[in-house]
Amino acid sequence: MLRARVMNSLRAVQSPVIWRSIAVVFQIGRAVAPNWRSWSAWMGYALRHGRRLSDATAAYVAAVTGRRAAKDWVDVVTNVAEGGIASSSPAKWYYGLGRCLIERGNFEAAAPLIRAACRHRPYNTRWLDTLARVETQTGDLQAAVSAQRRVVELHGRADPSARFKLAVSLDKAGLWSDAAHILADNLRKHPNHASSYKLLGAVSTSMSMWGGSFVDTLPERLKCKFSLSGLPPATSNGLQHSSTPADLAVKALRHAVNLEPSRTTWQGALADALVTVGDLDAAIGLYEEALVKAEASNDRWALNAKQRWQFHCERCYHLLGQGRVEDPLFDATVESASRTAVDTRSVAGLFTAELYYLGLTINGLLGSANCEHVNIYFNGKPLRAVNVARDIFLPQFKLTIKRNTLALFPSTGVLEVRTPDGEQLNGPRGADHIVISMPHGNGRLLGIIGDGATLNKKGEIRPSPAERHREDRDLEIYSRLRTFFEDHLGRPLFLLYGTLLGYHRGSDLIPGDDDFDAGYISDKSDPLAVKEEAKEIILELVRAGFTVSINRRGRMFRVQLQPTEPAGCHVDVHPTWFQDGNVWIHNVVAMPSSREDFLPVVDGTMRGVTVSVPRRPEIFIRGNYGPGWKVPDPGFRYYPSEVDPAVMRNLAKALITVGEYKSLAERVQQEHGHGPTAGRLVSIGSQDLYPLSEFIM
Repeated sequence: MLRARVMNSLRAVQSPVIWRSIAVVFQIGRAVAPNWRSWSAWMGYALRHGRRLSDATAAYVAAVTGRRAAKDWVDVVTNVAEGGIASSSPAKWYYGLGRCLIERGNFEAAAPLIRAACRHRPYNTRWLDTLARVETQTGDLQAAVSAQRRVVELHGRADPSARFKLAVSLDKAGLWSDAAHILADNLRKHPNHASSYKLLGAVSTSMSMWGGSFVDTLPERLKCKFSLSGLPPATSNGLQHSSTPADLAVKALRHAVNLEPSRTTWQGALADALVTVGDLDAAIGLYEEALVKAEASNDRWALNAKQRWQFHCERCYHLLGQGRVEDPLFDATVESASRTAVDTRSVAGLFTAELYYLGLTINGLLGSANCEHVNIYFNGKPLRAVNVARDIFLPQFKLTIKRNTLALFPSTGVLEVRTPDGEQLNGPRGADHIVISMPHGNGRLLGIIGDGATLNKKGEIRPSPAERHREDRDLEIYSRLRTFFEDHLGRPLFLLYGTLLGYHRGSDLIPGDDDFDAGYISDKSDPLAVKEEAKEIILELVRAGFTVSINRRGRMFRVQLQPTEPAGCHVDVHPTWFQDGNVWIHNVVAMPSSREDFLPVVDGTMRGVTVSVPRRPEIFIRGNYGPGWKVPDPGFRYYPSEVDPAVMRNLAKALITVGEYKSLAERVQQEHGHGPTAGRLVSIGSQDLYPLSEFIM
């Protein structure tokens, strides 16, 4: 009892160092006390809070199995999955072991342990909340919703987060109408819960955009239906008079912003909702206020929002007849035919299109269809097969058609999306197509497609054999860079990713590949040091006249010979380092490898240009693309959500922050006076969108 009272008083301790010290005390108790299993479990608890997850796991395993030297959790998980919890071990030990596995990123292994623990303690809302998280991560959204409903029953009246989390899961399931009613109920009981207002605004926006809501997606998504109806729920706080989902979205988001005025992205969401209902003046005011905050912010959200808000703000000015900048997309329109009939029926999926600062974005999700890709058509001709992200409940797809491709569109045309079996996806409000108006288009698109060209994965027309300028220019940039790296930095610059794959398959670029990837070996062995080294290399490149850009996530870096290269010509350079027996490379690579797999490089030729490749290229290629790397896959893409979270966390340490970029930019600015031929350093997300002629996409 004394130990339990001590632990209760220590639960508020935040310092991992203190928890590790506490673990030492429990370790001593485990060594001398007759009830050593209890001490081992407490030791596991302390080590987990001390961020010693491997040791914590071993301590819990010893407690559960009754064997001091036991460390392997696999047998424990198997036994629980097959027969449940042993009568000799408390449920909280299994729960503790499950939490360790969760924090190590292994939700699949944790699931049987947390489920079994909750069966023994069905009234523990904290455990049920963990269960809902595990079920969500392992893909059983129905089980997650069931656990969350149980939490609402037990604790929902006192805690607004219970209903909020339930609504989040319903939103993921496409049950937007159900989520809206749950949130409305939450707000009647907790009228100042800002996050519920924000989520109510989001689900109401979904209902407005799609013209309804999915129903009965749980328990089986493939038998779900879509209802072309769904009036907003009656609520309190002035929301009960909302006549449409769009109106409810505005009112809910306005409440959210009033309660949390520091949430700048919420202001942007409210501005978007105001545009939907036609209140352009109010939207402009919010966009401009949000842009001021984004300019001053050192947070990464600003890099993803700034240019989008600039585009929508200036488009509002244009629509009001007060245009301030030139942009051909301001006169473009996207319209879908409306269905007047209100019905509930099965749908293969939904899609929509939206004008975007980079061009035209096509988004969609699958309902009853079950396929790995969808086909996008324009005026009946195929534009692109787009792979579907299937690791979420309602599989989603996205394609952005870039501005230079939109300039090839006819003045008007019809956009459709179909499954490989020919099933039509529905546009907003049940329409079977969307009409695109592009007044500045020259109409060449259909002819180019008729000649066999298609879009690449980044929304640009794939170059025909007669249009190889971009690829040749990329090779020219690489050749100049390779020489610079060897002569000035004393290290080789070798091919990576699809560029290496194309060379290894056939000594050429992969047809339609829109990236040219290269890498260098860092002298450092941890991501923070790699980042500092990369910053110095960037300075050297800018001094030498190269233009270097950093993407919105802070990944370093992309190189051009000129600030505005035609057709997006560039080389992506990847710092490559070795740590804990693995090679690490952005975006998602962490695989067993050594320096000897890469160095010394081997030189070859591609289109008459000397290139360098890793010493053993198949080590990287097989590890990155899998055993089927020899078979071309035009739709190949990475899904970061499928990568071990620990890998993503370590890679993220090598990303440059907004503040670090600003400091680096200041150093470049200081040196420009001493080097008139110096190049340019650009943070893609920090640029101003206008004038378009100076914007690097």
